[in-house]
Amino acid sequence: MNSLNYANMTNGPLTSRSSAKSRVFTLLLILLPIINQVQILGYSFLEFFGVVAMIMVLLRSHFRLRVSGLVLFYIYMTLSAFISTIIYGESLLTAVLSAARIIVIYVGIFEGAKELFDIKYAKTWFVRIVLVLCVLLYFQLVMYYLFGRQIYLIPDGLTLNYGSGMNSSLLVQRNIRSVMGGYIFRPSSLFIEPSYFAYYSSPALIILLFDCKLNRNNLYKALTISLASILTTSTICLVCVLFTWLLFVLFGRHNLSKGQRRSIIAFILILILALLIVLNQSAVQFSLSRKMTQLLDLGESTSSSMRLTRGWEYFGYMNPFLRIIGCGFGHLADYFDISGMGMKMSNSINLTSYMNSFTGVLCSLGIVGLILFLGGIIPIMQSKDYKRYMVVLLLVLMLAGAVMDLGSYYLIIAFLLSEQDMAEEEDIYNH
Repeated sequence: MNSLNYANMTNGPLTSRSSAKSRVFTLLLILLPIINQVQILGYSFLEFFGVVAMIMVLLRSHFRLRVSGLVLFYIYMTLSAFISTIIYGESLLTAVLSAARIIVIYVGIFEGAKELFDIKYAKTWFVRIVLVLCVLLYFQLVMYYLFGRQIYLIPDGLTLNYGSGMNSSLLVQRNIRSVMGGYIFRPSSLFIEPSYFAYYSSPALIILLFDCKLNRNNLYKALTISLASILTTSTICLVCVLFTWLLFVLFGRHNLSKGQRRSIIAFILILILALLIVLNQSAVQFSLSRKMTQLLDLGESTSSSMRLTRGWEYFGYMNPFLRIIGCGFGHLADYFDISGMGMKMSNSINLTSYMNSFTGVLCSLGIVGLILFLGGIIPIMQSKDYKRYMVVLLLVLMLAGAVMDLGSYYLIIAFLLSEQDMAEEEDIYNH
């Protein structure tokens, strides 16, 4: 495998923000979805990183905040969080802290993406890290199917940003019992859930297929990521892979050589063989049967049906005025409890885990919030590079799950907002 030098991956030379400060910011943002799975002193890494990043941004002499695009959406989100916190009976201090958290994260991460995000460095290392995660996922599969050992790569004894602060040891024990009870072994590399692997790896697939030279090396990388995603058996992973390759077939800049066609055919044959081996496992057959039942019966109270339909159902039950302005950012659980709707499969703490992000925005910030959000990202689709496809991917992820609760959302937005990338677009594609 050739070195992952991004100058070789793209169609031309790049200039880059190459300062140490920019590279530290960029690397931490790339690793955010992995590190943010763990709590640090009771806080998320996202909050620590947001504070440090905001300081870095504000210390730049030419920093200025332009009220456009996603800025309007986050101003509205901040006001919603502040006002609704007071309305729901919490203290003024809590309201201030709630609003301050949004401001810190927006200024630190999103404005930092415009000021500090080194796009050349980001793409190079992001693809490398995703490939390493794929290797770890393959290792998990080999250890299970050849040696019968369930290997989970999350260290024991950590407090997770998952399941109301679940201990990582309890999560591993739950997964082991699940497999022993007849469910399929689902590798997830360094992530807590297989779906998190999809949220993280899908942007790398977009970069490889729509932003890089389509040589054999990059094609192998894209196929490696695709196979790893499918082998997680996550529905979201499967949807992301199929959707991305469909976009590539329909809109990609590809004049495939005979060698590249042979590579794709070989990958398909290997994939079919791998699927036949996996499908021969009784646990896989049981899991597939259960998942098909869930998908065919959206009225059943399952996590799959909730993510797809329940958000729309609750939005329909909301007060007409609140449908317009939302019930308050961060207070979905409070509103549902007060209104008596509730959630059949979750309590008030993990409520949003069973709603997709699209309907989460719609319910908490209303039609106004959704319009502001779409108004901030849809114009990016006018770009002539990979960003238009990454916007489509983000919308698919938002409709499929709660991606806005995860670090991968901030990484995707950083790629979309990077001004350096927009300035270099003509240079990249004219060489």
